[in-house]
Amino acid sequence: MQPTPIFFLSAIPTLIACSLSEILGNMARVNSSGKNQNATLGTPVGTMLINDNDTLPSVSVSDASSTNENAANTNLVASLSAASGKIVTVDYATSNGTATAGSDYTASSGTLTFAPGVTSQNIPVAVLADAVNEVNETVTVTLSNPSEVTLNDSTGVLTITDDDAAPTLSIANLTTPNETAAARLVTVSLSAASSQTVTVDFATANGTATATNDYVAATGTLTFSPGDTSKTIPITIVQDTLDEVNETFTVGLSNPSNATIASATGTVTITDDEGTPTLTIANVTTSNENAANLSATVTLSGVSAQTVTVAYATANGTANATADYTATTGTLTFNPTETSKTIQIPILADTIDEANETLKEVKSAMGLRGAWNKISRLARERKEKNG
Repeated sequence: MQPTPIFFLSAIPTLIACSLSEILGNMARVNSSGKNQNATLGTPVGTMLINDNDTLPSVSVSDASSTNENAANTNLVASLSAASGKIVTVDYATSNGTATAGSDYTASSGTLTFAPGVTSQNIPVAVLADAVNEVNETVTVTLSNPSEVTLNDSTGVLTITDDDAAPTLSIANLTTPNETAAARLVTVSLSAASSQTVTVDFATANGTATATNDYVAATGTLTFSPGDTSKTIPITIVQDTLDEVNETFTVGLSNPSNATIASATGTVTITDDEGTPTLTIANVTTSNENAANLSATVTLSGVSAQTVTVAYATANGTANATADYTATTGTLTFNPTETSKTIQIPILADTIDEANETLKEVKSAMGLRGAWNKISRLARERKEKNG
């Protein structure tokens, strides 16, 4: 009796124990009722292995921008190019761009896990609020160590949008203690520190004070480095010897960068340090008593830039008004820089032999330093000396 052949079906052709023609011949013995003919079953179940030939999906991370720098999370999105039937993982980590961890954002790292069929995951970056005016800054997010996925665009950039208003510039007024020839400092202030370099131009302009005579004109540019909030402008005062009112000039700001101007003009007041000049009237003696004017000189002790006025009036001494001189009153006016004026007093001639006579000091509403105006009255010539 022929032995009954035994055969095995396998998904791996090399495991078949006989030739293909023998297998086909034996299989033909299995009748249509499903019963074996001339064979018995060994392993009735065969495993079929289907090799997947689809490429792995790729992962990319997008860029993002925050709407402001409020303390909140902003998400960057990591996306798969196609859904996967497997669990996909990829690591991520933040790093500084122009933004700094700890002051602009909170550093973070971790692993993203995509369940089968999931194609996107968020990467949260915590933005930190500050009060510093600055340019928009960036954070970099980098993907690494992919599993069941390849890296496509592995770097995303988060731009943190600054929401702080530009600081303002203000210039202060200044009053000098005197007009000593020295540099006086005018202060310019920034309302808040900035992370950017701030610049502003400045220039002096005449008021009642004039360049060269009262101060040295100046122009230039102030530069505030990041963090600076105050700068000074040196202005040199010119010393003079004029008695004058306090005078002023201005310092103006213009052309700011990375800031706006809140107060554009500062006023510098130069305090005059010359004392008020004094007025003096000189004594005078006539050579005779001819009917003529006597000139009395009034002198100002120093040059003044102001108009000086003084009132005067004659008063009897031993000489009498109407008999010896004509009473006189009036006002002297010294224009700026004038230091001398005269008062004309009419002298009256007579034929009386008498002692020399005087009229009293010319008095002033401004307090002239007293000086007796002495009118020397000569005795009239006698027709006969001994008569």
